[in-house]
Amino acid sequence: DLAARQGSWPAAFAAAREAFARDNSTPMAIRLHGFYIAGNRKAEADRLAQTWLRDRPNDFDFQFHLASAAEQTKDYADAEARYRALVAARPEIPLMQNNLAWVVLQQGKPGAVELAEKANSAAPGVPQFMDTLSQALAAEKKTDQALDWARKAVAAAPNSPEYRLNLARRLVQKGERAQARSELEQLSALGGRFSRQAEVAKL
Repeated sequence: DLAARQGSWPAAFAAAREAFARDNSTPMAIRLHGFYIAGNRKAEADRLAQTWLRDRPNDFDFQFHLASAAEQTKDYADAEARYRALVAARPEIPLMQNNLAWVVLQQGKPGAVELAEKANSAAPGVPQFMDTLSQALAAEKKTDQALDWARKAVAAAPNSPEYRLNLARRLVQKGERAQARSELEQLSALGGRFSRQAEVAKL
């Protein structure tokens, strides 16, 4: 971890490989694969994933890691395929429905609202799920419903600037400029503590 934070990727890879050799477990496989992804060693990451899943095709945690990694690197098509497999395997986990809704939304495909609604129905009151549903509804031009869910997300997690930014967007779409400005001023006051100040300023 220290080597990675310092950008010393060869040292990070070596240490992670040694840890993995000593403890051939799913958490260590995930850590090593994550280092490869962060250090732009996709070929090594792919080889590790293929080898691991060849012997453990039903390793749900590793499969979830691969879906999350694809999502983070914006390979949304791959993330969608992996999340769909996870939803099929464990339909009772609402996080999988929510994440699938998110990557479907990022590709501009239909179906995000239905998936996000399932996540919210299974686990009411989760800010992340409410925010996803808000954005999915906004993409379908359902402005009133999108704004309602954005407000619910911020009410549930008032210290989350990401959710507040989405609320500001929904308020702008609705034409409620005074309220939108109030939300944006709170975000602007965070300064460097919120990395998306360029979007705040643009709004």
